[in-house]
Amino acid sequence: MITILGTSHISKQSSMEVKEAIQHTDIVAIELDAGRMQGLLHRKQASFKELRQALGLKAAVMATLMRSLQQKLAKDVDVLPGVEMRAALNAAMEQRKQVVLIDRDIGVTLKRLSKAFGLAEAWQLIKDMKPRKIPVHPDDDMVVQLLGELKKSYPRIYKVMVSERDKHMAQALVYVQQENPEKSILAVVGKGHVPGLAQQINYINRNVPVIIWSSREKKSAR
Repeated sequence: MITILGTSHISKQSSMEVKEAIQHTDIVAIELDAGRMQGLLHRKQASFKELRQALGLKAAVMATLMRSLQQKLAKDVDVLPGVEMRAALNAAMEQRKQVVLIDRDIGVTLKRLSKAFGLAEAWQLIKDMKPRKIPVHPDDDMVVQLLGELKKSYPRIYKVMVSERDKHMAQALVYVQQENPEKSILAVVGKGHVPGLAQQINYINRNVPVIIWSSREKKSAR
């Protein structure tokens, strides 16, 4: 069984839900790659120079723009970006749970972004998002609305940042489930990935049971 827990990357409530959910699972699958995991654990971010050397100028600028937006939102609500992913890692290690990283390498994603559209489009996205009043823990209806707006206004960004990664993570989860058929799996991902991830898992293998985590009750994803 795969349980999907959708989190807000800047929410303290999400961190509490993550810690609660991990108690009831065998394997914790996290929306991270190896590089981002090390950065979270050691609280270290790559410098612009390091990003440029690894990814090239355009992708480095894009990574910096995206990082600045997330940091601004985090500062407004007094919590660090990625805190719920760090909470998942720490809780899983404390409870001696098996941890798997399911996200695509961030370098691959940023390089694909840099090829998909220009810096002007990336900067316009930042400007469009900054004035928005987004709750710290947006509900499912708002997430669907925001995803719809992103897909309509910035289809290439949506494809690289959301749909491609949904498919990548779904494939990883189905593989883990097939390798561990008797174990329960908790997937900790951003709220924006929940609908597409559940759909992709169902598309890859309809026989894999998928539910959406709720602190009050568990709802079927199909």
